[in-house]
This record gives sequence, structure tokens and C-alpha cells, in this order.
Amino acid sequence: MRTLNLKGLLVTSLLTSSLVSVVQAADVNLAEAAVVSASSHRGGYTADKVNDGVVSDASRWLAAENDPKPWVELAFSQPTKVGMIDVFSGWKTGDSLKEFDVLVEVNGAWKRHEDWAIRGNTKTSKRIYLEQSNVTKIRLQLLHRGAARIREIAVYNNKEALGLKDVGERGNEDQ
Repeated sequence: MRTLNLKGLLVTSLLTSSLVSVVQAADVNLAEAAVVSASSHRGGYTADKVNDGVVSDASRWLAAENDPKPWVELAFSQPTKVGMIDVFSGWKTGDSLKEFDVLVEVNGAWKRHEDWAIRGNTKTSKRIYLEQSNVTKIRLQLLHRGAARIREIAVYNNKEALGLKDVGERGNEDQ
């Protein structure tokens, strides 16, 4: 009887370990390995801040004031599957990125989709589902002149990822 209980515990332990591995694999942020470029930047708020894993006002990209249609782009070293992206924008708890398009480069051609055309957004954290294979680049393109204020872009190869958490300016969740 003890042997059965021991095996039962072992099986439970293996299942729990496997489940944790699956959840962790689902949360791999592909953006962290991407090369970032942008149409412009303002001061020390350079494009490389959009994929540093930090969701913060201190670590964000700002477009130059005179940039008529700002964009930021993530380039992957090899074609990859993209299930969704999270875009963290704004300043403090407001001023979200209201109108932008998401484009993906697949097999050398840029693709658009009406679900990736974000209009009237009021959320500082916006999740966009893509379901695309063989993606080599992702571009966020603003429709109008503006600062952009993108604090982070996270990219996942599935729709189940929990994603990054916006921990506020000082690194705590109380803000």
C-alpha cells in the first residue's frame, strides 16, 4: 500500500512539473530576442526600450516631435509563429496609444488585417491576436504625429500566454 501511495505522489509530482513547464513555455516573450528599429526617437527614449522586458514610464520609446507617422519594428532572426502581442503604451495610468496599425512581414510581404487596425483605444495595455506563421517582422505604425509612448511590446507564439504585468513607475502594483 505504501508503494502505491509513493507512486501516486510521484505521478502527481511529474504532472505538476510538466504543467509548470508548459505554462512557462507559453509565456516566452519572443520580442526580447528581436532587433528593434524605429522611424525616430526623442532624447534617451530609444526604440530598444520596447523589448527590454520592463513595462515602465522610465523605460519607453518616444517618437521625435516632428515625425509625421511614427513606427517601431521588431525583426526576428528567423521566421516565427506569432499568436498574440501585448502593447503597453501611455504615461502613468493614461494617455494610451489611441490609433495604430499592426503589420506583419510574412515571406517578404507586409500583411494587414482589420483586426490589427486599432482605433479608439483607451487601454494602456492592449492585447492583439494575430495567428500568423513565418513572421519575420512586426511593425506598429501610428496614424498621426505623436509621441507614441510605447512602454513595452511583448510577442508570444500562442494565445494562452499570461504576458507581462505592468508594475508601475516604481516597480510595485499599487499604482
